[in-house]
Amino acid sequence: MQDDPVDKKFLRRKLRAERQALSDAWVQQWSQAISQRLQSMWVVASASRVAAYMAMDREVDVVTGEGGAWLADKKLYLPKVMERQMVFVPYQRGEPLQQGAYGILEPQIGDKKCLSGLDIGHLDLLVVPLVGFDGTGTRLGYGGGYFDRLLAPWNPSLAGEMVETNAARPLLIGVAYSFQEVAFLPREKHDFCLDYVVTEKGIHHFSGPSSGNQRFPVQ
Repeated sequence: MQDDPVDKKFLRRKLRAERQALSDAWVQQWSQAISQRLQSMWVVASASRVAAYMAMDREVDVVTGEGGAWLADKKLYLPKVMERQMVFVPYQRGEPLQQGAYGILEPQIGDKKCLSGLDIGHLDLLVVPLVGFDGTGTRLGYGGGYFDRLLAPWNPSLAGEMVETNAARPLLIGVAYSFQEVAFLPREKHDFCLDYVVTEKGIHHFSGPSSGNQRFPVQ
């Protein structure tokens, strides 16, 4: 156990400032590299229903332009914030978006059937943004707790406190730039562990068969 507590607020500010300093060219180049790595993963190739996100604040962009190449044969869902909860809306690339919570572009619901609560178990995988991550798959998010609440029914640390489910959980893949990896993040009871993190330099595999934070570049 680490002796010195990690100041998550300071770490968020630091890592977000480093990300903000990236040029448009680096964001585009590294996002394309990460998209190519996603395409090469068998767990992604075998998935048909996936959820991702619209990038902001110089996050990795895996939906628009060449960064979304891995989505060619997928049914895509994007998140929309409603009353402090996230729902996932079916989205065809190129459809109009509207500005939602925190200035993030969100799909319009209309008559679309959304996924919420335990229904997200119908997704094969969920690609999530992050501010930082460590070698155990612990994710540093933005502090709003949206993904923690979304995934709470599958969190064994919350057994007895939340409605539990036997439904399959979507595979959790974080996407980040390599400099967002940090030495240590405390994992609190509500935090979830990522199955993979994909960066422009390689793939980190944290859970499932042959895991143990393997790092391997994809040719």
